[in-house]
Amino acid sequence: MAFKYDQSVIDEVIEKNNIVDLINDYLPLKKAGQSYKGKCPFHNEKTPSFVVSEEKQLYHCFGCGAGGNIFTFLKEMENMHFLEALEFLAKRADVVLPQKGMGTDKSYHVKKQMYEIHRLAANFYYLHLKKSGPVLDYLKSRKIETQTIKDFALGYAPQRWDALYRYLTKQGFKNDELISAGVCVKGKTNIYDRFRDRLMFPIVDLSNRVVGFGGRAISSDSQGPKYLNTSESLIFRKGGLLYNLNRARKHIEQEQLILVEGYMDVIALNQVGIKNAVAALGTAFTTEHGKLMSRYAKEVVLSFDGDDAGQKATYKAVEILNRQDIPNRVVQYGQKQDPDSFINARGVDAYKEKLIDAKPGFEYILEQLEKEYNINDANEKAILVQRAMEELNKVKNPIQRKFYLQDLSLRMGLTETLLRRYVQSGTEQKESEETVISTINQSLLDANKLYLHRLMISKEARLRDKLPSEAFCNATLRLLHHKIVNWSQDKEVFPVAQMLLEFNEPQRQEITEVLMLEDSDVPSSQLVEIIKESYIERQLATIRSQIGKKDENSVDSLTKMIDLKAKLKTFKE
Repeated sequence: MAFKYDQSVIDEVIEKNNIVDLINDYLPLKKAGQSYKGKCPFHNEKTPSFVVSEEKQLYHCFGCGAGGNIFTFLKEMENMHFLEALEFLAKRADVVLPQKGMGTDKSYHVKKQMYEIHRLAANFYYLHLKKSGPVLDYLKSRKIETQTIKDFALGYAPQRWDALYRYLTKQGFKNDELISAGVCVKGKTNIYDRFRDRLMFPIVDLSNRVVGFGGRAISSDSQGPKYLNTSESLIFRKGGLLYNLNRARKHIEQEQLILVEGYMDVIALNQVGIKNAVAALGTAFTTEHGKLMSRYAKEVVLSFDGDDAGQKATYKAVEILNRQDIPNRVVQYGQKQDPDSFINARGVDAYKEKLIDAKPGFEYILEQLEKEYNINDANEKAILVQRAMEELNKVKNPIQRKFYLQDLSLRMGLTETLLRRYVQSGTEQKESEETVISTINQSLLDANKLYLHRLMISKEARLRDKLPSEAFCNATLRLLHHKIVNWSQDKEVFPVAQMLLEFNEPQRQEITEVLMLEDSDVPSSQLVEIIKESYIERQLATIRSQIGKKDENSVDSLTKMIDLKAKLKTFKE
């Protein structure tokens, strides 16, 4: 690594950040015995298999294998570099990090600089909003209150071409740094602000850092599109962010998130007490957005605008959510309505009733198709059924698929048998007939892991250990044993958190599984015998291969084989 850090500082950061509290900030955990359980944030699942151990300060998913400590969690959840995570956790626990020794890791320092540029830019825009009468008048016309403006840190980008540029260069930032951050643009002869004469919406990540902006044109003679986003950068990807998710995840009601089209819809809903609304950043809803929402909610309610563009966006979002097996429902309005205008016209209680009455996503799709085709015309009806079945094939849940097939049968006046003819081969979600056959017997793998588990938690077990690292049945476990052996064995506590940082992600997952094992009453001596016996058999297999090739050392190999067979016989008697 290109950086150095004092181990005592890392130890203090780890000690002062409880992993249960950290993860509970991202997803709800429930007490389950001595551990905590929740739905895994790294894969879509119905039954919680994500376990967090407060005692061991580790997490492990028994569904997808993800696991690690506080640093690996932040890396996987927010793509945080180690130093970013260290800084974030230190700030969270009020630990002062020494400035020296933070090193020269380029990506870390570039991202840190970008966060600072965006923090300063957000403050700059916020202060300028107070000076902009037309923008304040616009917000007043939309019934946006002063407290709401403060809560969402709304701002104004001045009309002047280089207002932000001049401000940030005075703070010591260079031209290329401002361009890379996405707040300024390089012209033919000069550098100018990306956002000018726009109402500004800071976009905040899950760690409450400003990572970008959405800018809305206010005046009719403004140049450029109505909405403009920060350009893609190291810290800003539209497809991986949802506006207000940092706040909405703390206000999940009935395990539900509401997806709306725009920033103003989110703000309007928050202002009337509906705080679990999010929006895509002026871009199409993506699979990644769906995955992100499923971490926090069991159901997504789509509440897009009632115009044609809003209905097309709803249709596509339902398709994406169905493919991911994320339950979804759709709220519908009149042609010229959106959540904000509906609440202004009918009130918040009427909107809440709309949420309750929202229809299942597939039912919405059927209704849209029925508007597009004439079911009294045989040819058009055939096309409608074909398209409906194509959409039905995207529904992963077999129970839902069966229910929707019955609904379609009633709507179309066709038997389910006839409708099934439209289902393409292989779309009934059959389990794959291929199975992965492990080359290592599961009981042997279990013995390896349980033995290593005991070494990691017991000083006495480490002192008794005489096995060579080569005896273990895969590369990760051999490397783990090697590190345990090289650790000072007379110390009481094995440094699990620090050690995990020395492994790559697949290795960390397996090692976390070892750490999270429940101990059993199998004697360690029996585990040693199983591991040794397997090790000798592997050595014999290698020697047989050498003898088969008739190499010049085959006599020596034969001698070794006789010796090993004798040892093996002793184990089996």
